Amino acid sequence: MEKINLVWLKRDLRLTDHAPLQAALTSGRPTLLLYLFEPMLLGDAHYSERHWRFVWQSLQAINRDLVQSKGEVLIVTSDWQTCFARIAERYAIEAIYSHQEVGLACTF
Repeated sequence: MEKINLVWLKRDLRLTDHAPLQAALTSGRPTLLLYLFEPMLLGDAHYSERHWRFVWQSLQAINRDLVQSKGEVLIVTSDWQTCFARIAERYAIEAIYSHQEVGLACTF
């Protein structure tokens, strides 16, 4: 099973000046970029349709930027537990890198 790093993208949807991404890439292991549309957040009153449209458009822009390096962000609608278990069926996740969420206490 291939060993990988997992970078869980949340609110910071940039490829530059992104400390968790840089830390993952520095390790030398293959790195999987992940964005989760978590069902509990999709229905949360703190977020609007406009917010989710912006997130989707930002992810599409990142994927366009990654075409040359043959990379992409894996975009999944799921709770994190189910998603991580699915990824672990295929890869040995050595480390998970992400910014810590602040504000809402319903996600990591």
